[in-house]
Amino acid sequence: VELAQATWPDWWPELTPALTTAVTAPAAGPARLAVSIWTQLADLIVEDSKSFQRERKRKVTETLCGLLQQPAESPTLIACLEVTLRLHGSDMGVVRDVLSLLRALANAVPVKLLLHYGLDKIILSGIEVDELRESAIEVLSAWVGKLGQERLHPQPGDLCRLIAMLTQLSMRCIFNGSFE
Repeated sequence: VELAQATWPDWWPELTPALTTAVTAPAAGPARLAVSIWTQLADLIVEDSKSFQRERKRKVTETLCGLLQQPAESPTLIACLEVTLRLHGSDMGVVRDVLSLLRALANAVPVKLLLHYGLDKIILSGIEVDELRESAIEVLSAWVGKLGQERLHPQPGDLCRLIAMLTQLSMRCIFNGSFE
């Protein structure tokens, strides 16, 4: 992971195809590793470190954004998430890792883009599962916080989707007796 943080994407372009291949493995381990590496790369963007210079942050951000937009018919990172969840979605650890990636991606790309691809459905699924609820709440919190900071004003539909998630969460808490 440290090597990826220091060299991706410029000096290690092979990492992207390696990670996209790892998510197709029959075992959950390689998929979890791939998702974890994507997460750590996205988390680097907000890291306040002298070793991670502004130009590197810009390049990592640009590349992650590209992976969420290209190719237009099935962006690389979206396809990776779909395959990961299709093959390993019954593994709570994998889903928790995907939720962590969704939280981290809010640091790298506009939340509007994440909503465009319907990634909020993964958060909604996490809210429904007791073991994943805390992770889903972290993602939702990060998205709401970032949406308010983005230069582009959120679309009413985006706000409605976030409000629907918050409503579902509050209803879950009330009906499960976990509301305090």
